[in-house]
This record gives sequence, structure tokens and C-alpha cells, in this order.
Amino acid sequence: MLHLLDRNHASEEFSYTAESPTSGRQEGLHRARLRNVLSGGFMALLAYYVPYFFITPFAKYVIGTSADLSFYLLAIVNAASFPGRPVPGFVADKLGALPTLAFSMAAIFILILCWIPVQSNAGTIVWVTLFGFFSMASWRFQQPVYLCYALLRRSSALGWASRTHVLALAS
Repeated sequence: MLHLLDRNHASEEFSYTAESPTSGRQEGLHRARLRNVLSGGFMALLAYYVPYFFITPFAKYVIGTSADLSFYLLAIVNAASFPGRPVPGFVADKLGALPTLAFSMAAIFILILCWIPVQSNAGTIVWVTLFGFFSMASWRFQQPVYLCYALLRRSSALGWASRTHVLALAS
């Protein structure tokens, strides 16, 4: 069987063997690397949406910004996410998708912790801009990384990885 990512077995002939549907489910649950990547992505997606829902009330009621500025903070997040789409792609071409995803998720978690001491309009705008850039980088690379890890040994884990990603989006 041709192993797509293993150079030692690249000369072997490709063959497809049918598997039972339950073997892929059980195998996906027992694969520690895939399970860790998917559970980390699940928690990251849950943390990803918190600032989008709470930045406007936080700016208006905690910091005391005007209603106009607190409303436009979402537009600033979306504008900052525009360069956050192609720039990490160029970085991922050099370093790989997983290191780029790990760095952007770490940056998001640090930024979420830095959100607590923000107490000024300028600090809020800087925070929103940085969050918009790194959040789009992490959003962009999650599905390719999940699917790449699912395809390392068997294609049966592909549906399991996609289902976990969709479950995280729906939560």
C-alpha cells in the first residue's frame, strides 16, 4: 500500500482494501495524535467566538467608549482579518501548516488573556486589530491540519476529523 507521507514505503504498489465502518471510528478514537489535535482545535474554536460576541458590550459598558466606536470595533476586526488571510499562507509555505496554526492559536490565547487589562480606547483598537489578524490565521489552517492528520494512515478517520470540526463550529 502506498503511504502518502512515508518515504520508506513510496515504491510499494497502491492497493485499496475495504474497511468496516466501525474500524475507522474505533481507530480514530485510539489515535492519540489525531485526538489531541482535534480536541485542541475544538477548544480553540470555542474560544475563537468569544471576542466577536463580547467586544462591543465590553467596549461600551466596561471601557466606556461611545456607541459608535463600540459598534465599529467589529468592522475593525474584520478589516484586520484581511491581511490575516494571505500572510499566514506565505508563512505556512515555508514552515508548514501545523506550526503556523500552533503559533496563531498561541497568539490568540495570549491576546485573550491580554484582553482583561485593556482599559482605554487606543488599547482596545490595538487589541482588536491584533486579534483580527491572528484569528483569521488560525481559522484558515484548522481544517487542512485536521484533514492532513486524518490522512496520515487511513482515510477512514477523515470523516471523523471533519465531523469533530463541524461539531466545534456548531457549539
